Amino acid sequence: MIKKYTTISFLLLCVPVFLSLNCCLGRKIVAIEGSANRTEALIIDHTCVDISQIPEYWIKKARAEFGIAYGHTSHGSQIVSGMKVLMAQSGLYSFDGFGSKKAL
Repeated sequence: MIKKYTTISFLLLCVPVFLSLNCCLGRKIVAIEGSANRTEALIIDHTCVDISQIPEYWIKKARAEFGIAYGHTSHGSQIVSGMKVLMAQSGLYSFDGFGSKKAL
């Protein structure tokens, strides 16, 4: 079986972590105090991220420096689909399933 490899940006994988300071409830999280004593989960997901807050510099840097081979099955195609949506929304993001230069 031949695996399909797709190149995506390291940026896409790190966006939730990179922007976790912008919480989905509108609060700024600087540090999580008492996290060792936490009794409930702290969930930071795609609903807590505002990609418009990523400086253009870092997006361009990721495009220039990062290339990740991403092999997937049917369930992994969501990342590829997400990149296609980003590409359609802004000329800042480009995506290429074959790993061309200057594309995520």
